Amino acid sequence: SAGNGSGFSFFSKKGEKKWSLASSYTEIPVITDKSLVFVSGSSLEKADFESGAVSASVDIEKSRYQKPEYFGGSVYINSGSDVLKINTESFEKEQVYTLPDPAVSNPYYYKGKLYTVNDKGTLLIYGKKNAEESAVAVSRGNPEGIDITASEGTVYFAGLKGELFAMSIE
Repeated sequence: SAGNGSGFSFFSKKGEKKWSLASSYTEIPVITDKSLVFVSGSSLEKADFESGAVSASVDIEKSRYQKPEYFGGSVYINSGSDVLKINTESFEKEQVYTLPDPAVSNPYYYKGKLYTVNDKGTLLIYGKKNAEESAVAVSRGNPEGIDITASEGTVYFAGLKGELFAMSIE
C-alpha cells in the first residue's frame, strides 16, 4: 500500500506487514515484476519486494510530470526535457528520448512506440531508434496534465481541463 507520500508498507496475503520503507515519494509508485519503483527527490529508486530495501537508484532532473510508467521490463520517466527508459533488472538507462519542448504528460509506451504530449499540445511519437516519427496536434491552448492510454489501435488522451481526445494509430 502507498501512504501520503512519506513511505510504503507491503502486506502478506494474510494481512501481516512484511516490511515498511520510510522513503518519501512525489508520484504514485509503479510495481514491476520484482520491485517497487518510485521518484524520491531527484532520483528514481527501486525497492526490492522481498526485503523493502532500496537496491538501486538513477539520478533524474526535475520535471513537472514524473509518474513512472512500466512497460515490458522497462520504466519510462520524464527527466528535465527528456524521457528516460530504465531497464528494471540492471536499473541502468537503456535509452534517452530528447523532447523539443517540456512534456505535459507522463510517457506512455505502446506497440513499440513512445507517446508523450509537449507543452504546445503536440503528441510526439518516437520509434525504436529514438527518432521522432510523427507529431500531431491533440490539444489547443495551454495543455495541462494530459494522461495517455491505448487500447486496440487507439490512443486516448485526457487533460486536466476536461479535454478528451482519441486517435487511431493503426
